[in-house]
Amino acid sequence: MEINENYNRRSGLRRYLANPNEAGYNISWGPILAGVVTFLALLITLSLIGSAIGFGQVDATTNHSLDGVGTGLLIWTIVSFILSLAGAGFISGLTARRVGVVHGFLTWASGLLVLVFMLSILTTEITTAGKEIALNPDNSEQIIDETVNSLQKRIETIAEATNDKEAIDNAITNNTDLT
Repeated sequence: MEINENYNRRSGLRRYLANPNEAGYNISWGPILAGVVTFLALLITLSLIGSAIGFGQVDATTNHSLDGVGTGLLIWTIVSFILSLAGAGFISGLTARRVGVVHGFLTWASGLLVLVFMLSILTTEITTAGKEIALNPDNSEQIIDETVNSLQKRIETIAEATNDKEAIDNAITNNTDLT
């Protein structure tokens, strides 16, 4: 009887982790995906706001028009990243039925993975284009066009893959089957 009373007095995450019958079964991917979308939306929005403010502060009439831009950019990037992660974790935890902390953490981890994936694709394409332009500067316009087209095709492929809801549901079901 005492074990049951202690179990009922525990709150949230501790109760979830203490009961072996619950751990792993109460995680739903809907709140996590909502958090990842919130993370990306907030990050893009805050980055655009920071860019607008930064471009508004540049004085093109001086010899050192970009003085201090690096420091401001670094500070704004860190602030926007932290605010985006906090907003995503809040939305994920709020929309989760139980154990919002776990959903918030999984949103944070998933958001970072998505961001690293997107940045790696962009970095690879830009690096490849830069090497080709360095080797053949006469065809730089054609190389840039090919790089932009390649990025557009990758984005379209990802968008088409995410529009197939049945395939996504099947993949999540197969990868999260705990039996």
